[in-house]
Amino acid sequence: MILTPSLVTGFPLIDQQHEQLFNIIDTLEIMASSDGSFRAVAEGTRKHLTPATGTVQPVVVRKVIERLMYYADIHFQYEESLMSYASPALTKLDGDQYEDFAKHVCLHHREHHSFSTTVTEYHKQVTSYCTLSPASIYVFVHHWVTEHIEKTDQAMCVWLRRSDAVAG
Repeated sequence: MILTPSLVTGFPLIDQQHEQLFNIIDTLEIMASSDGSFRAVAEGTRKHLTPATGTVQPVVVRKVIERLMYYADIHFQYEESLMSYASPALTKLDGDQYEDFAKHVCLHHREHHSFSTTVTEYHKQVTSYCTLSPASIYVFVHHWVTEHIEKTDQAMCVWLRRSDAVAG
């Protein structure tokens, strides 16, 4: 995943955590690409490939989903703790502005919950031995993360900067 200026928040730890998510997305992209299995062989994961077809086995997909769940959980908790920490400082804003911040916090939490629910469903499918395409996971995660950072996270960072309670 290419790190464009629209994906940089200016908050070092948030950006570092996003980089971890980007690495997972890159792994999904490699797995989903037509020659991804051959790249995976070059990276030393031959034992996880089906030699006849070069397709990625479910155990590899499961491990990537578990890694995604782990990093997303840590990252979402961190962002939500920042918003909680900034909240008292933002109560000084007039009522409408604070209400806008409160709405943002709810929206942000809903988006995190929606993402986690979808990824948990992917995990259930792959642990139930259902066929799950790395391409479908990649498309969902890439789109969701890009949209979420460019819109929701960037808006959160504006609020955090306004609060002066959180260093960017």
